[in-house]
Amino acid sequence: MLVRALVSLAVITGAAWAFPASVCDTPAGGGKVQDFKGGTALDIPCPKIEQADGVQVVMYPGRDDTSSGVGGVLVTDNTIETGMVHVRVPDIPDLKDHVVQVKVYYFSIDGRHACNAGRIRLT
Repeated sequence: MLVRALVSLAVITGAAWAFPASVCDTPAGGGKVQDFKGGTALDIPCPKIEQADGVQVVMYPGRDDTSSGVGGVLVTDNTIETGMVHVRVPDIPDLKDHVVQVKVYYFSIDGRHACNAGRIRLT
């Protein structure tokens, strides 16, 4: 199991959704890691996500990063549209200044799917 413990967070914030950042699929260890503050909106491209029966967005630190004690976070503030998941980055004090992997898991009539959204640094 990739996530040892899930902490469900609902973040209520007044931050605008006007120009959300987009996180692209990057190979493990590749690409530049972008910084995100809690409350920041980001978009995750995910094919056919609008056909999903259930969607889970999970942020978890790398396998070697055990200093926070957090195994993973289930992001509950998200919305779905054609080919895209809009997520509000939760404010997680225990993961401040940590790089986390962002993944979207969903189920559809075609079976189980996952979108690797890459890595971000929580600031």
